[in-house]
Amino acid sequence: MISNQLIEIVFENIQLKKISALISELTENGSLISDYYASCECDNINWNEEISIEEFFNSHSNFGLFINLSEIKKGSFVIPNSSITVYKNEGTIDLEINFELKDLNNFSKKTLKKKLMAFSKELAADYHISNYYCGLEPAKDFETRLFTKDQAGPLSL
Repeated sequence: MISNQLIEIVFENIQLKKISALISELTENGSLISDYYASCECDNINWNEEISIEEFFNSHSNFGLFINLSEIKKGSFVIPNSSITVYKNEGTIDLEINFELKDLNNFSKKTLKKKLMAFSKELAADYHISNYYCGLEPAKDFETRLFTKDQAGPLSL
């Protein structure tokens, strides 16, 4: 059984025109941000204005953006003590949500996997993201996957 592991949800190839709204939703317009770091030189981002986030993405072609959050909420589902990492490499934008499994111990393992799948599927649908998956970090390794899109992966919680 998996106890204290880092879980990663990855959304790949996010459209440039969707990333600002996605980050705004996940951070509740910046109100949930504890701190952040960008790997490029940039002016401060005004998190409560999507246009400021959009300008940041439009003005830099390669960077990493690391955001620590007090929590992420989607409906009644809450992921406490989470972080978002966004990588932009030329025209490709990927976003990862990371959190510790122990922070969601109020759910049974079976319920948690369903909640994570529903959370990911809803975000992907809302922002037209065709490829997403979740698993133990690094979730890019298929053996560590809980699911890919709506298909269960080889790993169980």
